[in-house]
Amino acid sequence: MLADIQIKIQQHAFEFSEHALTQSIVRSIFLEEVYEAFAMAEIIEV
Repeated sequence: MLADIQIKIQQHAFEFSEHALTQSIVRSIFLEEVYEAFAMAEIIEV
């Protein structure tokens, strides 16, 4: 499942919700940081 999400991120096949966009602006989170976070993501509990 995580691999499927990572592929969508790599293909830019996703959208930010209005809330996520607002929060990324408020918290100064750049799109590059989102890509990096998903690239390094791992499942810690199932």
